[in-house]
Amino acid sequence: MRLQTSRRSLVVLPLILLAAGMSIGPTPAGGSETAMATTASSTLFEDGFESGGLSSWTTVRAVVAQSDDVKTGTWAAEASSTGAPSYARKALAQAAVDVSFTTEVKLVSQGANNANLMALRPATGVPMARLFANAKQKLALKIGTATPLVSQTFLSKNVWHNLRLQVHVAGSTSQTEVWLDGVSIPALQTTASLGTAPVTKVEIGDSVKNRVFTVRFDDVSVQEVTTNDPVIAAAGDIACVPGASVTASTCRQMATSDLLVNRQLARVLTLGDNQYDKGSLQDFTNSYDPSWGRVKGITSPSVGNHEYLTVDAAGYFDYFGTTAGDRTKGYYSFDVGNWHLIALNSNCAVLADRFGDGCAEGTLQNDWLEEDLLTHQGNTCTLAYWHHPRFSSGGHGDSLDVKPFWDDLYAGGADVVLSGHSHNYERFAPMDPEGAADTTSGIREFVVGTGGKSHVVTTTPPRATSEVLNFDTFGVLELTLHPDSYDWNFAAESGATFTDSGSGTCH
Repeated sequence: MRLQTSRRSLVVLPLILLAAGMSIGPTPAGGSETAMATTASSTLFEDGFESGGLSSWTTVRAVVAQSDDVKTGTWAAEASSTGAPSYARKALAQAAVDVSFTTEVKLVSQGANNANLMALRPATGVPMARLFANAKQKLALKIGTATPLVSQTFLSKNVWHNLRLQVHVAGSTSQTEVWLDGVSIPALQTTASLGTAPVTKVEIGDSVKNRVFTVRFDDVSVQEVTTNDPVIAAAGDIACVPGASVTASTCRQMATSDLLVNRQLARVLTLGDNQYDKGSLQDFTNSYDPSWGRVKGITSPSVGNHEYLTVDAAGYFDYFGTTAGDRTKGYYSFDVGNWHLIALNSNCAVLADRFGDGCAEGTLQNDWLEEDLLTHQGNTCTLAYWHHPRFSSGGHGDSLDVKPFWDDLYAGGADVVLSGHSHNYERFAPMDPEGAADTTSGIREFVVGTGGKSHVVTTTPPRATSEVLNFDTFGVLELTLHPDSYDWNFAAESGATFTDSGSGTCH
């Protein structure tokens, strides 16, 4: 099965694969995402409790204003209970679907139970998002009635902290993010269903019975925020084996991961060879996890050849879990804003030998890709990523095995392809499947093998369509995904001077 035309005039072929029961493939954890916004458009509610009471709140149960322990000013609120609910709830004058709820909070004491801290509520029903400290003082988030997400971040007792809970309500693609003292907590950044009803109420304290706690609050602020176009970041060839020497030219995974944390990125894409040399689970745990693992909660990985030096890439799939897709396939797709993103598995020979799959026309992966493109032709923009580059002026050169990917993506109107494998950065002009420049329907490829492992320099003349080629800078590629265009920016590790930026439009 081969697509015959671009997305804008795509012929809808018979859905043979769907009739045969083939699924479109797993959606990674995080699902469909847009960037969490930070720009406030209006203030919905503020209370510093400086009136000496809680007159601004709609409902108050066993919460008082006190002046003995405050963060700023003269007064702060205290919710305290030996078993009865103790909370204050405010009905907002204006309902909103993009809300940022911030407060200063101090956990004074807590029994052997969870202590609810703050919640966002619809007009009726259970809270859409509730932030709490569990019995071990770890920050946790409960979305509706789902099983709570528990982070490894502790809320220290008897210390004032700044907590921020932000939601974007959009049905099954709703987003939630939490910050503690200005630092995003990746484990609590998630996409899940918050329903479709807007936020109409905010709450501090705990409305549940049989809890023992004392929590103080100050400087409550509720903002309606604007959503920015999502930003993603990508690189491959990342983490050295544990204990390897960090030099100016090797093992820079911590430096490149510093470019990712606290950035409010919509997703982080890895472009294969995430962990050297054999991608064992132990090495992932001891090298990748302390560096790039800091943004694991927003990472959508692709698998490289070094991962398959452990049988069936078991370490990679054990580390990333279902986020990496079916472990016998390693390919999947998902949406970010208006864009459709496709992670493919370019380890073609391994897939063929082990699972009867591969990359060629007629394989399971190739058929899945064609069907996925058909199913998502409503998306204005498409980006695909995998490890081995179709075109490269770097040390590993072109990969003919993945030409069927390019053929189908070109026919399906795709816009951008990202790869690693060659340990350098290279940007190409938009190209057709043969590598010729094509400004009308061509796909722009970026090779970003700059995640930290090492550089590989070649003296081979670059391809005619190569626009930028760099062999000595580690970093990540940032892409801002506008509704029908994109901006790129190569962000170099601290101290490096090379950069590359520009813009492109979707077909």
